[in-house]
Amino acid sequence: MTKAALSDKNPRVAFQQMKDARKGNTAAYPKIYMACGEQDPLLTVNQQFRDFLVENGADVTWKQAPGEHNWDFWRAQIVEVLNWLPLEEATAGLNSGNVRK
Repeated sequence: MTKAALSDKNPRVAFQQMKDARKGNTAAYPKIYMACGEQDPLLTVNQQFRDFLVENGADVTWKQAPGEHNWDFWRAQIVEVLNWLPLEEATAGLNSGNVRK
C-alpha cells in the first residue's frame, strides 16, 4: 500500500480520523452531497465510498443520474448541490466555512 493510501489524502482515512476526533458523535459530522453519472467509470468506487460513509454514520445525499465524468454532468450537479445547501438557515456555511449570506 502506498504512503498516500495510508494518509489523510485517502478519503476513508480522513473520514476515520474525523470520526475518531468526534468520538463517534454522528451529529458532529458534516452532511455530504455526492453525485455520479451512470456512465462514469468511477461510479462503482463512488458507490462503495458512499456505502462506507453511510455504514459509518455519515448523512449522505446521493444523486445518480445519466451522465459521464465531464462538465456536462457536473454543471447540472452544481445547480443540484446549491439547492441542497442550507443557504436559508442560520447555520448556512457552517460545514464549509465559505458559504455565507
